[in-house]
Amino acid sequence: MIVHRSTVAVEKDTRFLDRYHILFSDFNDAWGVLQSTLADLTDIAGTDDVVFYFSDDVNWRKELVEPDYKSNRKGSRKPLAYYAVIEEIERL
Repeated sequence: MIVHRSTVAVEKDTRFLDRYHILFSDFNDAWGVLQSTLADLTDIAGTDDVVFYFSDDVNWRKELVEPDYKSNRKGSRKPLAYYAVIEEIERL
C-alpha cells in the first residue's frame, strides 16, 4: 500500500498540441516519497525496523471469500514507477 501510494503521488499528466496526453513519473521522486513516508511511520512507531510483504499471483484471500473478491480491480493498471520501486526494495 505504501509503494502504491508513493508511486501514484508522483504521477503527472500533461497535454500538448491539443491531441497528445502523456502520463509520466520519475523513479527518484517516487523513491523520495516512499523514504519520507517510511521516516514518518518509523518515527511514529518508535522503530527503525521495516518489513515489506508483497502479494504474488496467488491470492489466498480468494479462497476465503467470494470468487469475485477484488474483481473490480481487474484490468486496472499499477502506477508507472510501481515495479521499479518494488525492485529497488527487493535489492536492499
